[in-house]
Amino acid sequence: MPQDRRVSTHSPKAMALAQIDNYMYIVGGTSGFTYDMDINRLNLTDLTWEHLEPRSKYVPSERYRHEVVHYEGNLYLFGGGTAGIEYQLKEIDVFHIEMRVWEKAPTVPYQDIDGGKSLYPAGRKCHSCHLLADSVYVIGGLGGGRIQQKIWRLHLPSLQWTKLDFSLPKPDGCLFVFGGVTKIDTERTNDLQCVWLAIPSLRTMSWSVVWSCLDKTRLAETRSRLLQLGVPADLLQSR
Repeated sequence: MPQDRRVSTHSPKAMALAQIDNYMYIVGGTSGFTYDMDINRLNLTDLTWEHLEPRSKYVPSERYRHEVVHYEGNLYLFGGGTAGIEYQLKEIDVFHIEMRVWEKAPTVPYQDIDGGKSLYPAGRKCHSCHLLADSVYVIGGLGGGRIQQKIWRLHLPSLQWTKLDFSLPKPDGCLFVFGGVTKIDTERTNDLQCVWLAIPSLRTMSWSVVWSCLDKTRLAETRSRLLQLGVPADLLQSR
């Protein structure tokens, strides 16, 4: 079948991006006046565009400030909304790239043993998502008229939600969060925060201890000396 080269006629912003091999996928967004849920991809080899027209009757509602992640040939759509709406996360919209079909997949709630409740993360927009192995971590965002601080994990094979025990204060499982809004429309931050999503390697933990003991006022001299002592260059470049 001939490929559909049509792309959106407006210049979208606040859309979601995902790179898969030699393609960059752009999903949804807004022109500032209208919202859409178009899927276009850019071939990074020859810089040609292709519009992926859904073959399913179901297509998610138009939105912006959402996130997508790629897992096993599918695009998973998380949250987003419009100026006055935040879409929920009880169900996740999944786009099967090869078939070009959208599907609404129900998720499994987190069982709060202490409270005896089944919980889902609040609907949200302006959040971040991070894929690590077979799980997606949903971080921050705006939902229910307030800033969300909890971090939630969705295990993609089972679509099971887990609420993590910590709030917002990668390599090797360390997630870094920079900036953001701390008070709606009034206060922003340039803080850099980090949280470990997985147990780091012994190599990483050992290097963290060594780094904490170094004299930071003599870094140039210290780096040169550490290289002479056999400390791997990639560890020195990571700081």
